[in-house]
Amino acid sequence: DGRLDVTFNWDPCFACDGTPDLYVEFELENAEVDVHDDSVWESDYTFQTGVWQDFGGGYLDVGAQTPGNAGLMPACHIMTNAMRAWRFTFDNGRDTPKVDYQWPDNDGCGACYDDGLEEGYIDSSREWNENTIVHEFGHHWVNTFAVITEPDYCNGFCDPDPPDDCGHCRWCRETDHDAFNEGFPN
Repeated sequence: DGRLDVTFNWDPCFACDGTPDLYVEFELENAEVDVHDDSVWESDYTFQTGVWQDFGGGYLDVGAQTPGNAGLMPACHIMTNAMRAWRFTFDNGRDTPKVDYQWPDNDGCGACYDDGLEEGYIDSSREWNENTIVHEFGHHWVNTFAVITEPDYCNGFCDPDPPDDCGHCRWCRETDHDAFNEGFPN
């Protein structure tokens, strides 16, 4: 729930300082969700607090923390919503395996899911859209507990004119497999 309690023991070596300099680093990855960038290295997003010099106490309240760089807030938003989706499915009897989110992914899909890599892609135009984040988690859920079939979006129902960039429909008929593949995540 965003509230963390950490206990640590400081056992300095013979030549070490007796009072440590403390800081807390947050990484947007846990056992269920990983949010990383779209670089070749797919680096996890991290941010840290300032440093408490020569801390000699027994209790340190670091307070409410957010990234110092406001540009990282969407990554935190994606992490939060993906974890809520995971908790919902877990609380209802399905322990969905870890899913990765790549953000921002501005390569043209807007938001999509790769079932082979088990990774959701969110571009910067949808980074604040909770429905999109949870929808991509829904694809991951279907990939885990059912079978994702190849979509057939250009099928004569609500296709664009000309039908060169078809997508799934929300309010018209669709093939049965597309209705399941997209309907469950919706």
